[in-house]
Amino acid sequence: MSALARRLYFLDQIRGAVMTTLPDGSERTTLVEGCAHPDGIVADVAGGLLYWTNMGPDFDGANGSIERIRMDGSEQYGLDSIRFFTPHQDDNPTLAARVHHDV
Repeated sequence: MSALARRLYFLDQIRGAVMTTLPDGSERTTLVEGCAHPDGIVADVAGGLLYWTNMGPDFDGANGSIERIRMDGSEQYGLDSIRFFTPHQDDNPTLAARVHHDV
């Protein structure tokens, strides 16, 4: 297992940041800042990538987005062609619960 795979990755919703730290809380690092409304994160350890969703600015439109970076913080890429309701925006509680459970 690579050293990057041994880290914890999380979102700071107040700062709009993607963060990483060692499991003991040391070596806290900001990988990305300026995310509008970060909402959910998943790691593709085998591919060395992090993906996260951003909620849109309101709950009325399909304006959520997906972004990705390498686990070392390089190569940020927004998947701009994909717009959707994030689970927190979706007014279907069954779907929202399923998406959170399946991820």
